[in-house]
Amino acid sequence: MTDPVQRRERLREGWKDVAKVFVAAVIIDSVYEIIVFHRIYPHQPLIVAATLAIVPYFLIRGPVNRIAQHWIRRRQRQKEGFQSDEALHRYGR
Repeated sequence: MTDPVQRRERLREGWKDVAKVFVAAVIIDSVYEIIVFHRIYPHQPLIVAATLAIVPYFLIRGPVNRIAQHWIRRRQRQKEGFQSDEALHRYGR
C-alpha cells in the first residue's frame, strides 16, 4: 500500500466490491421494510446497508489481506528453499 498507483487501484477494487454488497443490502432491507412495515423509510436501507455491508468489509479486508500475503510469502520461501535444496543435492554441494 506504499505505492500510490497500487493504493489507488486497490481502493477502486475495494469500492467496486463494496458497491455490489451495498446494493444487495439496500434491496434486501427494502423488501424487508415492505413486508414488515408496508412502506419504505428512505434513509433506513442506506443506514442498514452501510452498517452491515461497508463497515465489516473494511474491518475484515485488512487482516485477511495480511494473512494471505504472509501465507503466499511463506509458500514462495518454501518453494525457493526446496529448489535450492534440490540443486544442492543434484550437484553434490
